Amino acid sequence: MITSDTNNSERHLEIPTQTEFKVSRSFIVITILLLVFYSSLIFGATIYIDPTNTSSNQNGSITNPYNSWTKFTIQSGNIYLQKAGTNFNTSTGISINGKTNVTLGMYGTGSKPKITSTGSGNHIINVSNSSNIIVKDLEISSTGTWVSGVIIQGTAANNQIDNCIIRKTEWGIRIITTSGGNKVLRTTVNDIKDDGIYVKDVANIEIGFCTIYDINKKYLVNTNESYSAGDGIQLASTNNMYFNIHDNIIDHSSMGNKFCIIAWGNNYSGIIERNTIIGAGNKNNSGIYLSPTTKTVTVRYNNIKDGNYGIYSYARVDAYYNIFSNNKNGVHTMAGYTFNGRNNVFYNNTVSGVSSASSTTVTLRNNIFNISGTTSKAIKTSGSVSSNNNVFNTQRSGFINSYSTLTAWRTATGNDQSSVVGNPAFVNPSAQNFQIGSASVAINRGANVSLVKDYYGGSVPVNGNPDAGVYEYRLTKSGEVLAEADSLNSEAVKEMVLYPNPSIDGKFAIKLGKLYEKTEMEVFDMAGRLVKKVTVTMTAEGTLDMATYPDGGYLIRVDTGDQKKTLKAIKNTL
Repeated sequence: MITSDTNNSERHLEIPTQTEFKVSRSFIVITILLLVFYSSLIFGATIYIDPTNTSSNQNGSITNPYNSWTKFTIQSGNIYLQKAGTNFNTSTGISINGKTNVTLGMYGTGSKPKITSTGSGNHIINVSNSSNIIVKDLEISSTGTWVSGVIIQGTAANNQIDNCIIRKTEWGIRIITTSGGNKVLRTTVNDIKDDGIYVKDVANIEIGFCTIYDINKKYLVNTNESYSAGDGIQLASTNNMYFNIHDNIIDHSSMGNKFCIIAWGNNYSGIIERNTIIGAGNKNNSGIYLSPTTKTVTVRYNNIKDGNYGIYSYARVDAYYNIFSNNKNGVHTMAGYTFNGRNNVFYNNTVSGVSSASSTTVTLRNNIFNISGTTSKAIKTSGSVSSNNNVFNTQRSGFINSYSTLTAWRTATGNDQSSVVGNPAFVNPSAQNFQIGSASVAINRGANVSLVKDYYGGSVPVNGNPDAGVYEYRLTKSGEVLAEADSLNSEAVKEMVLYPNPSIDGKFAIKLGKLYEKTEMEVFDMAGRLVKKVTVTMTAEGTLDMATYPDGGYLIRVDTGDQKKTLKAIKNTL
C-alpha cells in the first residue's frame, strides 16, 4: 500500500510481509465459509427424492435425485421433495429432531407421493423438539403395525401438517407438546384404529378443512368402549388450551363408541365452527363432548347430526346458527353449567332438542324446535330456563318439560311469551336444507341477539326483526359466502363470491377475486360425501353445474393453489 512520511514527505510502496499475507488470506477464507454457512441457514437447499431412480452417483438434485430418504440427514432450512406418484417403503420412519424451517413435500405433477411403513414401529414421520416444520402433499400409511402417521412432540412450535392423507395406523396424527402454533389443515385422516387426531398438553391448536372418517376401527374387533375408544378429534390439555376447529367433515358413523370431537382439561376454551359432524346414535357415538372447564366454548355454524348426543356438555356453551338433526338428543348440559342457544334448528331429535340436569342455566332465543314421533320433547330441563322468541312445530303432552301446551308453559313460568306454535316451512329438510319459505311462522319471530350472519352467510336482520332458526328469509340473494373471518382468510379469499345462492337450476358461479392458473373445486353433500370435482384453468371465475344433483345443501371447497375456502351452497328447484 502507499504511505506518506511526514518527516521528509517521501512517498513509498509498503509491501505486506508473508505473515500479514497469510493472516489476510485466512480472514478471507473464514469469511467465505461463514457466508456459505449462514446462506445455507437462510436460504437452504432443495433435496429431491425419487424412489424409482436407478442412476448411480445420486446427489439429490432434480436431475439425479436420491432414491431413498435414508441417503441423507435432514438439516435445518432445507426442503425435501418426493416425486409425485411414487412410493417409498420404510421400516424405520423419518425423523426430524431439533431442527427448524424444514419442509417435506412433493415435486412434479400427479398423485401425492406415498411414504409407506412396513413391519412395526412408532411414528412414520416423527417431528421432535423442532419448530416451523411443514409436512405437506404426502400420503402416509402403513402396511404393518405403527403407532401414528405423524407425531409432533417435545418442544415443538409452529409446525404444520397440510394437504396430506394419513391412514392405516393406530392413531392418525398425534400432537403432544406444551408449545403452541401447531396446525393441521386440508388433511384427510381415515382407516384409523383409534383417534383420528389426538392433541395433548398444547397451549393452542388449529384444525381446519380436514376430512376425518373410518376411525376407531378397533370397534370391529371388540365393541366394548374400554377397548375401542377412538374419537375423530381428541383435545386433552390442562395448559389453558385454546382451540379452533373449523370447516372440517368429521364422520364417525361407520364405527361405534365415543365422539367426533372431545375436549377436556379443566381450563380450556375454543371455537368449533362450520363443521359437518356425523355420529351414529345406534352405535353409541355422538357429536361433541365437552368435559368440565371454567371457560366458554363457542359452537357456531355447524351441522351436527345422527348421533346419540349432538353436544354433551360440562362447559359454558354459546351455540348459535347450528343445525342439530336426527340425533337422539340435540344438546344436553350437565349440572353446574350453562347453555346459551340462539338461532339454532333442532330437527327430529328423537328424545329431546335441549335437555339439562339440575343446577343448570339454559337460555334459548330464536330457535326452531321441530319434533316428531310420539315421545320426543322440545325442551326437557331440570334447572333454570329463560326462553323466548322460539318456534315449535307442534305441541303435545309434555313437549316442554311437563307442559302440554305453549299457553300452559307461559302461564306457569313466564317463558316464551313471544314464541309461537306453527309450521317453520323448511324448504327441504330431508336434504338438509333448513332455509325457510315465505309461509314460515319463523319470519321476523326472533329478537335482536347481536348476531349479524346466518348459517348460509346472509346478513341479519333483513326487513324487520331477525327470523328464528338458521336462515334469514329474503326475496333475493346477494351471493354472500359464509365464513368472513376464519384464520386462513386473506384479501383474495374474502373476495370469493358464490352466486346465485340458492340456485333454482343447480348452476353456480364462483368469482375468485383474480385470475388463477389452476383452481380445483370439490363438492360435498351434507353427509360429507364427495359428489363432484371440477378443475378450471386460467380463469377468475369458476362454474359448477349441479342440475342433475338432488336439491339440498352442499359444501364447495375451492383451492386456487395459494388460497383455500369452503363455501356453502343451496340448490332449490322447488
